[in-house]
Parts: sequence; C-alpha cells; structure tokens
Amino acid sequence: MLTHLLRIAGRFSLAVATGAILVSVSGGCSLFPKSGKDALADGSVALQGSESADTFQRIRQAKAQNAIVLQVTGDSEPIRVLPLPPDGRAVFVSDLLRQTGIQEKLGRMHVTVYRSSPVDFMGAKMDVRFDEDGEVVRPETDYALQAGDRIRIAKDTTSRLNKLIDQILPPNGSKAIAGR
Repeated sequence: MLTHLLRIAGRFSLAVATGAILVSVSGGCSLFPKSGKDALADGSVALQGSESADTFQRIRQAKAQNAIVLQVTGDSEPIRVLPLPPDGRAVFVSDLLRQTGIQEKLGRMHVTVYRSSPVDFMGAKMDVRFDEDGEVVRPETDYALQAGDRIRIAKDTTSRLNKLIDQILPPNGSKAIAGR
C-alpha cells in the first residue's frame, strides 16, 4: 500500500513539475521581467502606484488644505482637489455641480459622496438623488461638503424606459427580467 502511494505521489510531482516548465517556457508565466516601457536599464520592472493609492493621497491632501476630492469618471483630469471657501461658508453638492459645469457637461449622472469615517476606510457612502428629470438634486441628499469629502461622479447611461420599469417593478426587477 505504501509503495503504491509513493508511486502516485511521484507521478503527481512529475506532472506538476512538467506543467510548470511548460507554462514558463510558453510565455504564460515568467519569473523574469519583460522588456518594454516599464523595464528599467538594469532589467528590473518599475512598479506603478495604484489609482486608489493616489486617491487616498489626495484625500489626505484635501483634509489638510480644507478642500474636497472630485472624481469624474471619463474626464481628462479624473481626480481633482478643489478648495472649500476659507470663510467657512457651506458648499452643497448642488453648488459644486453648478459651479464646476459638470451638470451641463454630463447631463444625467450618478453622484456619490464618500465622507471620512473611522469605521470604514473607504468612507461612509452617501448617494445623491435627483428629481425625475435628473436635473435638480433632491434637498434631502444635497449634502453640505466637508474637508476631505470625496465626490464621485459618473454619467448616467440608463435610459428613461429602464428608469420607468425600475419604478414599476420591485427592486432589481428589470435585472431579473433581463436575466442579470
């Protein structure tokens, strides 16, 4: 019985070793850095910072400078730090959308405010809701912005028909009909 188990283990080890060699030779996996734009002169690869690391760096900067972080999906400058008024006047989400011209540029959009929270490192998520036409921020979600807030904006690509179906059907009803 023991010899039988040793034979099986030996075959398994040989199969794993052969597979690893084939994968590394075929280019599917490599222990060596590839040449290209990220390769340095000594053959090592320059590591790139992640987008989220840049975002969190900007949030720290915004807190220190009495500013907010504005993220606009698909914009030429997707992450910006915008100062809040130095005299302490309140700035609301609707003010931000109007003063930056984003609402005119994007039309209907999804807006989320992420507020610093000791419980959630991503920030407390606060969705901004609009009227039926998607033009006016509803007063109950027109949040006053605070230093360090991150406002994420993306164009709303949902059609009016889908919105109507979502109002008639229960939550996620249109997704169920579409098979998603």
